[in-house]
Amino acid sequence: GGSYNSPNIEDYYFTPWELGYGNVAKLDKGEFVGRDALAASKDDEHRAKVSLVWNPADVAKIVEGYMSPADELPTRYLEFPRSNYATWLYDAVSDTDGNRIGVSMYPTFLWTERSMCTLGVIDAKYSEPGTEVSFVWGEPESRASKYLEPHRQIEVRATVAPAPIGKR
Repeated sequence: GGSYNSPNIEDYYFTPWELGYGNVAKLDKGEFVGRDALAASKDDEHRAKVSLVWNPADVAKIVEGYMSPADELPTRYLEFPRSNYATWLYDAVSDTDGNRIGVSMYPTFLWTERSMCTLGVIDAKYSEPGTEVSFVWGEPESRASKYLEPHRQIEVRATVAPAPIGKR
């Protein structure tokens, strides 16, 4: 589910380094499936796991959008606290120029942050906290499903934050 759509299945994969698990990839502890590929890519540039804090005004637009007049297509319903409407929900993340830079997943409202947030895996050069990005909420029309209400997509602005997120 979600707005991210790629014909290449590998675009949906993550490396241990992108997820922040590189320290547990023990490449010197014997043989295992994929060991050689992991070892070969260890020093490559990897995307970074971040939190994306949704712009509150855009969250309000989503909610307002599904209360639109009956002759307009509503926005995709946003559930609180967690809004995963598919087993694997991937939304396309873009920079401020509209270039695709990664994916977001697991949207949830965090009471401690008073914010709607998602995890994201994005190009490392955009991973600095405070960086402005955006993503598209909702399914593309080409993937209409009998299990989801008809809806339109909406762009949501977000601010990059550390993962895990949390005020201490």
